[in-house]
Amino acid sequence: MKIEKADVLARKIKRITGVNVFENTRRRDAIEARSLFNWYLYNQYGFSLCEIARYYRNNKKAYDHSTAIHSLKNYEVYIRFSPHLKQWANEVQFEHMNNKLPYLMHMVRNFTPESAEAVFPFVEAIYETQIREQEEIV
Repeated sequence: MKIEKADVLARKIKRITGVNVFENTRRRDAIEARSLFNWYLYNQYGFSLCEIARYYRNNKKAYDHSTAIHSLKNYEVYIRFSPHLKQWANEVQFEHMNNKLPYLMHMVRNFTPESAEAVFPFVEAIYETQIREQEEIV
């Protein structure tokens, strides 16, 4: 099941970015697309680092778990400074809305203090509503 989801995601990323994540290249757009792909495999689909590496190798791309670690660690830097990666991530997310929590957590980590201040009242109101609803059930 995980493999089928990864296959669909690889095709989706290729359609959105124009980049084949299995292509043997070090072009910046390919590196960033692979980083986005790895972020989803690891955070959304629960792939381990070794499973990510194995998936690439099964698709004829030289890859190991340390390459996956490097890609995942750099994702936050890439998305912060790459406008097209932000756009790609948003497009993938809009097409991939079945599990929003990991993506939401990623967005929150990238908030500026001003952004956090602006969104806090809304998040707090939602949280308080959920707590009240849970208390009513009990």
